[in-house]
Amino acid sequence: MNPRGSRSRPGFTLVELIVAGVITGLVAAAATLSVSHTLRARDSASARHAAFRRAAVAADRVSGDVRALLRDPDPLGVRFVLTDSGSADEAADQILLYARTLRRARAALPTEAESEGDAYEVQYRLGPAPPPPGAGAISRAPLAALWRRADPVPDENELGGGVASALVAGVAALSIEASDGVGWFPAWDSDISGLPHLVRITVRGRDDSGRYTHTARRTVALDRVPVEPEEPVEEEEQDPEQPTGSEPSAPAPAEADQPALAPSTTRRFEVPAVPPARGPDAEPAPGQPPREGPAPQPRGAPR
Repeated sequence: MNPRGSRSRPGFTLVELIVAGVITGLVAAAATLSVSHTLRARDSASARHAAFRRAAVAADRVSGDVRALLRDPDPLGVRFVLTDSGSADEAADQILLYARTLRRARAALPTEAESEGDAYEVQYRLGPAPPPPGAGAISRAPLAALWRRADPVPDENELGGGVASALVAGVAALSIEASDGVGWFPAWDSDISGLPHLVRITVRGRDDSGRYTHTARRTVALDRVPVEPEEPVEEEEQDPEQPTGSEPSAPAPAEADQPALAPSTTRRFEVPAVPPARGPDAEPAPGQPPREGPAPQPRGAPR
């Protein structure tokens, strides 16, 4: 009971304070969970995009050089070697070919740039990725990279020379197959089987954590232009009855040279001739026997 003349001050009861605290905690927890899910979805999308981009870029680079495969009538100027390596789950195939490209292998020196042509010895393989530029940056899973070696001057040493560089990091597998139009083969050598009809490139890329992967596939059709055969030269035979040194007489036009007419397929029907009507007193037709018996009576005559 308040003393006389005193006023009660407005305030919150203990129950109201507890309820307000619980509601505030629930709102804060919901906001934190929503932000956490948003950040997690962003990281997952970024990782998936990284895996997709690495696989697509690696497949495009290999297929681009395969499309620019060098064609030459000389078999020594054409080279396509496919080596099957790695395992079934982690394929690490290698490809060596002669390609035509305007992208220079060596950099900026004028003397080296001028010495390069448009034919290169190109090789693709998987190798360890170079260390990241940031010191102390360690990935959770060891990453491999797609390496490209380009030699401006194709020579007898196919496994060395030129400039090698890591194109794409985070390539988990590289599978390349060649086809002769009937089946697919994991290994190929142009010196034995010639150029293939189709080349299928399958690349699997993954993100830095190794949690997400993506597969990209490219199929390249190689045009095979057949060589036109040489026309045989026909030698004219000399008639033994014709004297040597005399010019052969021009052959007379024969009926066989004239175009033959196609035989008519219309069927002809012959209608037999109908003999003219003859009276009872008429003589028999030539070739028929004489008529025996009494002469036929005319119509209406009494019998």
